[in-house]
Amino acid sequence: MGLNYMAELNAMRDYLLLRPLASGQISLWHGLMMINNLCGWKSWFTAPNMTLRAFSGLSDSGIYKARKVLKERELIDYLPGSSGVIPAKYHIYPVSLRVREARGSKGSSTGSGTGGSTGGSTGSSTGGSTAFYKQNKPDKKRQKETSNPFLKMLNDEEET
Repeated sequence: MGLNYMAELNAMRDYLLLRPLASGQISLWHGLMMINNLCGWKSWFTAPNMTLRAFSGLSDSGIYKARKVLKERELIDYLPGSSGVIPAKYHIYPVSLRVREARGSKGSSTGSGTGGSTGGSTGSSTGGSTAFYKQNKPDKKRQKETSNPFLKMLNDEEET
């Protein structure tokens, strides 16, 4: 599979602007990303709850609740293990593909249209961030120039 770690982090940030998750769900997703990074970006990887607790700060029940929501949102898939014997197996769906699809429907995409990336450019823009000034007032001119489809949607909602 091979994910681009930074592209996925940026895509998740964009995803969260329109589809908020609870802090435990975000924390579990990040914990799973860290573990998969350590595993060398396997399509399916095992993650003991002890490791997930350390990386996410969640209890076992928090992990179960958060992963249920992540699965419902189709951000991850998992196969439960045996309690205390065999750890659960996880699969992380690339959030960057959703961002790319959103860009494709709203404008042109600068990335390749192929599946998983192994570390190359995926079209995720890091130069289009919005600057915030005193009292967190956004710079309207820079917001309108961004190529980020999620920020464009937020701007459109603000103006109406």
